[in-house]
Amino acid sequence: MKSIYVAGPMRGYELFNFPAFDAASAVLRAQGWEVFSPAEHDRSSGFDPSIADMDAQNFDVTQAFRWDIETLLHVDAVYFLRGWEASDRKST
Repeated sequence: MKSIYVAGPMRGYELFNFPAFDAASAVLRAQGWEVFSPAEHDRSSGFDPSIADMDAQNFDVTQAFRWDIETLLHVDAVYFLRGWEASDRKST
């Protein structure tokens, strides 16, 4: 099975754009891809996209970014959501 990473913007989007990540992931899985989604990973790490203040959640953005980079090194492809070029996951 081929693997794919879903890339796209999060900050500045309602619910951190998780609905777009989830929709793309569902379509890609239906096409037979093994999907790696930062939204799914962040959610499994305890991040709640309905809480706009990441600091209030003690979410480690640096660790999330490390997962992104490590994952990108091992997937076969990358799927880019609309607006990906404006994506900003750096810590503030």
